[in-house]
Amino acid sequence: MMSTLLWALLSLNVALGARDCLDPAELDADARQAILEGRMDDATLAVDTAVLAFACQKEVSEEVLSNLWLTEGVRLYLLQDIAGAKSAFASSARLHPVPWPEIFGPDLEVVYGEAVAAGWAEAELLIRDLPKRGVSLVDGQAVELPQHLPEGLYLIQIQSGRRVVDTHLIQLPPNEVVEVVVLPPEEWPTDDRKSRRRLVVGGSVSAVAAGVSYGLARGLSDDIATAPSEAALSRVYRNQKLLAGATYGLAGVSAIGFGLSFAL
Repeated sequence: MMSTLLWALLSLNVALGARDCLDPAELDADARQAILEGRMDDATLAVDTAVLAFACQKEVSEEVLSNLWLTEGVRLYLLQDIAGAKSAFASSARLHPVPWPEIFGPDLEVVYGEAVAAGWAEAELLIRDLPKRGVSLVDGQAVELPQHLPEGLYLIQIQSGRRVVDTHLIQLPPNEVVEVVVLPPEEWPTDDRKSRRRLVVGGSVSAVAAGVSYGLARGLSDDIATAPSEAALSRVYRNQKLLAGATYGLAGVSAIGFGLSFAL
């Protein structure tokens, strides 16, 4: 019974780990705050994490992604990457124009305006090792690749079935060819559906074990009534208490497993 309990708890930990998913909009806000406080390493980490966080969203919000590109432009500008900053600004305006954040001041807004007014050259985007029946998503939209696209920043996602299995932030330089290589299947993230199945199986096994334990505990009631001595009565009573405790524990694990299987 102990091995069943540990197995079920392990299933819970696996499922909870696969469930981790952050909000790109909140990460963008974190990046902006880090920029204002001069914590550029933290801003870089927040932007990179936000890009990966889009993988577990039901859909890519163009407004959220556009705001992230704008934040990335500010970050790059402050790191003296002027060309990269202008490309990010132009990408933001191309995808979904958003109001200029007053927190970044009027000087950078001028740079933003210049980048938007400059227009865009084109670049070519290629994909390699796309899985069978896989779909390429560019800024959340299904796109057949190769494709000629305006220069700038893009969120590239590879979808297999109903889930995103690979995510890239790429920069398309003007008049260049960029190839995205898809991760091999063994490096894809864990499928939540598999974790859900593990939870159901773990919960079912624990429920069965709890039922068996309960039946054994009930059976000991007859032994209590017919115990030939006080020592025998004490031994039977102790065993019944142990089985009752195991029953409640396994029933609890079973309930948690089934509950999380529906939550995932």
